[in-house]
Amino acid sequence: MENECWCGKLLSKSRYRTCKKHRLFREETERNRKLSQSLIGNTNAPRGEDSPHWRGGKPKCIDCDVKIFYTSKRCRTCSDTWKKGENNPNWKGGYENTLLINRQRIIKKKNLGGHFTLERWNNLKKKYDYMCLSCKGREPKITLSVDHIVPVSVWESWIKMHTDVKYQCNDIENIQPLCRSCNSRKRDSIINFINNKCLIHN
Repeated sequence: MENECWCGKLLSKSRYRTCKKHRLFREETERNRKLSQSLIGNTNAPRGEDSPHWRGGKPKCIDCDVKIFYTSKRCRTCSDTWKKGENNPNWKGGYENTLLINRQRIIKKKNLGGHFTLERWNNLKKKYDYMCLSCKGREPKITLSVDHIVPVSVWESWIKMHTDVKYQCNDIENIQPLCRSCNSRKRDSIINFINNKCLIHN
């Protein structure tokens, strides 16, 4: 006599009414049900720190002591705050310093030499009271930008005629603070607004 499992599989010469796969599934389900029923109402079982299987519980955030996942060190709130600004491992000094680094990378590729830091640039702006040396506007009404007195595009030809110059193209001695409008208007002209000298490069 052939039996048929509830999944539709025919069982020939079998004393069971279900196939082996569903029979094991039913036995496991029944076993779990009996186990859960045996635990109901068992208030004498040790729990938490009193349990012999206690491993310390969930870890806590190192900043605010909130319980977190096992793979984390900080909660989501502290993690978002910690990754911003100077706490970020990829922090490079902010937007202004990023522009400075990118500009120095371009000058380095052209082998023009020279280097100055964001601190020296801020000191130069402070020296002239955060003022554009051309239009005399001041921050925050304007945004000061780095201007090369001798532009990068004409430095190589200019330095050949001025061999007595000791500084290089991207040194702070060749830098002056100008607003973006005055910097764009200056173009490739060699104008030293610090000493009020204007030399048109041919």
